[in-house]
Amino acid sequence: MSTILIHTAKEFKQRRSHEKSRKGCIRCKQQRKKCDEVRPVCSRCQKRNHCCRYTTQNERFPTDSNALSPEQDSPISPIHEIPDLGYLNLAEPSPSSSEINSDDTCSGDSGIARTLPYDASVVPQMLQPYHALNSEDLELLSHYISHTSRVIPFNAEELYALHVGMPNLAFGSRPVMGSVLALSAVCKCYDILKGSSAPFERIDDMKRLLALADEHHRSSLHQMQGALYGGHFDTVLANAALMVLYSLSGHCVRVMLTKKAVRCGITLSNEMLPLQSQWITSIRAAYVAYVGLLNSGNNELENDLPSPHSVAGDDATFHTTPMLGDNLLNPEDGPSEGTKKLLLPIVSATYGAAMEKLTAHAQAVWIGQYDSNFHAPKNPDSGLQACLTAVELLDNLFNTVFASDESISESSQSTPVPSTSHLGKLENASPWLRKYIAHVISVTPTRMLRRTIMTFLSRVPLEYLQLVQSALDYIPVPGQQNDSACSNNAVPLGQAQQLAMSIFAHWLVLAMLLDGVWWIGTIGQWELGRILSFMETQGWMTESIETGEPWWPESMYAVQKAIGEPAE
Repeated sequence: MSTILIHTAKEFKQRRSHEKSRKGCIRCKQQRKKCDEVRPVCSRCQKRNHCCRYTTQNERFPTDSNALSPEQDSPISPIHEIPDLGYLNLAEPSPSSSEINSDDTCSGDSGIARTLPYDASVVPQMLQPYHALNSEDLELLSHYISHTSRVIPFNAEELYALHVGMPNLAFGSRPVMGSVLALSAVCKCYDILKGSSAPFERIDDMKRLLALADEHHRSSLHQMQGALYGGHFDTVLANAALMVLYSLSGHCVRVMLTKKAVRCGITLSNEMLPLQSQWITSIRAAYVAYVGLLNSGNNELENDLPSPHSVAGDDATFHTTPMLGDNLLNPEDGPSEGTKKLLLPIVSATYGAAMEKLTAHAQAVWIGQYDSNFHAPKNPDSGLQACLTAVELLDNLFNTVFASDESISESSQSTPVPSTSHLGKLENASPWLRKYIAHVISVTPTRMLRRTIMTFLSRVPLEYLQLVQSALDYIPVPGQQNDSACSNNAVPLGQAQQLAMSIFAHWLVLAMLLDGVWWIGTIGQWELGRILSFMETQGWMTESIETGEPWWPESMYAVQKAIGEPAE
C-alpha cells in the first residue's frame, strides 16, 4: 500500500507556484516587469544601461521626532515645509506614454521621480563624520584640495567655499565627504582624458574612477533627504552645490570618453557611457533645495520662486584671505576661443529670427486645441501651457545673454532688491555657504555666462522638464550595447513632447557656447546631436522639408561641429 502511495505521489506532483518578484528594483516595479533582483544592478537595468535602485525596508517616513538626531532640540517641521528632493532619485519611471511598456521599447531614466521611502531612524549614523578614509579615498581628497577645488572657482570668494569651506564640512559629514570624493574622482578621470596622448591605455583606471565616483555619489544621494529631516542644512546646501558640479562633470567626461572611443574604434562597457538626463535633474534639485529652505514657511515651493535678486545677495561677506586669490587656476566662464570667434557671433546675429519662428510654432500648436469656432478647450493641455512658458523664458534668456552692457546695467538698477528679513530655514545655514549656493544656482544677479545659461533648467515649469526628460530617455546612447536598433523604432510622442524637444534644442545652442568650461565641455553639442539624429529618424524635421532651409539648431550644430572636430 505504501508503495502505491509513493508511486502516486511521484506521478501526480503538485505544480510549483509561480514565484513573484516582491523585492525587485524600483524601475521593474514601475514597469510591472519581473525583476531577477540581482544586486547592485538587476539584469534588465544592466541590459538597458539604466540606473538600478532598490527600496529600503521601511516604506514610510517615521513621524516620531525621537528617531532623529539626539542633538536636535527643536521639533521637526511638518513634512510639507521640507523641500522634496525626489529629483535626486536615481531610479525613475519610464516615459509617460502609457501605451509604451514593452521590453523592446527604448526607455531610460527620466530623472524626475517621487521620493523614495527613507528610513529616518538611520539619519544619525549616516550623518556622522568619517572616522577613517582608505588610501584610495585619501588620494581623492588630496586631489580635490590641491587641484579640483582650484580649477572650478571663478573668483577668490568661490575659491574659499570650495577650497576651504567644503573640505571642513566634509570632515564632519559623510554625505558631503562622499560628494567631494565623487567630484574628485571625475576630475582625475578628466585629467587622464585630456592629459594623456593614449588615454585608453589607462582604461581600467578610468573605469575604476567612474565606478568610485558613482559609488560615493549614490551614497550621498541616499542621505540627502535624511539630512533635511535632521535639520542638517549645511549638509543639504553643500551637497546640492557639489552635486551640480558632479553631475555636469560626470556627464561631460562620459561624453568625451564615448566620442574618443568611437573615433578609436573601441567599444566601451555600458557603465562607462553617458547616462540619460541626471545632469538636468541635479541642477534643478539644487535650486529646489535652496528655494525650499528659503520658503520653508510657505506651502508651495515650486510655484513661489524668489526673484532673480535673492535675499542672499545682501548676505554676510565670504571669509576670504588675500592668499586665496593667487590659487585660482584659469577660471573658466563660457566659450572656447574657436567658439567665441565663430559660433558666438553667428548665434548672436541669427537667434532673433529663430526665436520668432519657435514662438509662432508654439502658439500654432496651442491654438490647435481650439474647436472650429475658436473656443478654448475645457481641459487645455497643461504640457503645452508649460511649453509656452518655457518659450517665453528662453526668449528672455537669449535677450539677456546677448544684451549690451548698458541694457544690463539699466535693468539691474530698475529691479528693487527685497529685504533680507525672511530667510526661512536658510537662517540656520552658514552665511558663506548660503551665499555661495545662491551664486551657483543664479538666484543672485550674475554676469557669468555659464550660470546665466544654466538658469533655464531651474526656472522652467517642472512639467516642461518632465516632457523633455521623458522624450530624451527614448533616445539611445551612441555606442550602447544591445540597443543599436532602438533609434529606428517609431516612438509615439505627443505634441507637447515634440514641442518641448524643439524648445530644448534651441536652448542647447546656448549650452554649446559653454564648451570652454571643462566640467560642461561638449554636453550641448552632444545632446543636440542626439536630438537631431533622433528627430530625423522619426521624421520630425518638417520645418526643413517645408522651407527647404536647415532648422536653426541644426545649422548651429553644423557650425559647432566644424569648429570642434579639428580641435579634438
